[in-house]
Amino acid sequence: MQVNGTRVLTYADFVKGLDPKGNFVHRIVELVAKKVEMLDDMTVIEANDGSSLSTTVRTETPKPVWTTYYGGIPSNKGSKAKIKVGSGMMGTKVTVAKKLYDDSKDKDAVLEDEIRANITGMKNELASALVYGRLADNPLGINGLFKHYDKYGSETADDTESAHYVFNALGITGNTGAKSKLGSIALVGWSPNTITAFHPEGHGTGGIEKSDKRVVDIADPDKGGDATYEAYLQYLYWKLGLAVRDYRYGGRICNIQRDLMLTRGYEGSYVELIDRLSQRVLDDDVKQAYYMDKLMWENVCVMFSRLTRGNAIKFEHIEGRKEKRLYGIPVRIMDPMKTNEAEVTAFSA
Repeated sequence: MQVNGTRVLTYADFVKGLDPKGNFVHRIVELVAKKVEMLDDMTVIEANDGSSLSTTVRTETPKPVWTTYYGGIPSNKGSKAKIKVGSGMMGTKVTVAKKLYDDSKDKDAVLEDEIRANITGMKNELASALVYGRLADNPLGINGLFKHYDKYGSETADDTESAHYVFNALGITGNTGAKSKLGSIALVGWSPNTITAFHPEGHGTGGIEKSDKRVVDIADPDKGGDATYEAYLQYLYWKLGLAVRDYRYGGRICNIQRDLMLTRGYEGSYVELIDRLSQRVLDDDVKQAYYMDKLMWENVCVMFSRLTRGNAIKFEHIEGRKEKRLYGIPVRIMDPMKTNEAEVTAFSA
């Protein structure tokens, strides 16, 4: 995993600090991280305002001045905007037949089997929210990464706008009519001061919690009437927020027509956009990673191979699994990004 500068805590690091034997939260994060690869990179900090993070977003960098001996230097801290970002809370519930659980020699295995079924839905929702979440669509959720990179800029776009870090791929092949299979490639530099996740104050488990088990009667629809059986019921919650504190450390290539990426003769244009994204997005003191869906990664590999630039793509074995890298930066496969995205439009000042 590429680390530039200081060490930062990710969810993957966080869970390693928990006791793997019998620790419920450890199992939850471990199960989710296998399918939501973003958790390997995403830094996590504690909120400073209850379940919200009150912070500032830099809108202008400080400007130095030329001076002389005994000459004064005026105060100039640049400019920042104060924001308050709230966390969202996902919830699901686990039910397991009381008799099955009580009679089992390996109670943890019985419970984990039910947890896995529930985690499937939780991981899908979490991964989608981290990329595409919009409070305008779901007021109880969170604003995801692309909410902050939802307009692309022109060649002369002002770098004080996030659109400066968004490139438009639509029209590379000259076919601007087919817009039904649009996708994106994202590049993110995670750190507590740039782009980070956060959990509510006082959560030693990273925002993940469970309720106590209680016994309830569950109706058996196959038997009809008043047929019921006893079951243990337990609620799972994950409270999480995402804050883009410095948009210069993230970026996106949008409006990529997946079905046309391998059109002969246009490989160089797509690779050029990837090159430009990697150069434009800042990378100091952060953990960087690319995010894309599986087909997008396949197309990228083929394009670099055709241009005899295959040395830009490498694979390394890290902690027992094969990790994809592009320009030395980890590539994470995010299943929700195979969604056919709406067309991203140009920024207008």
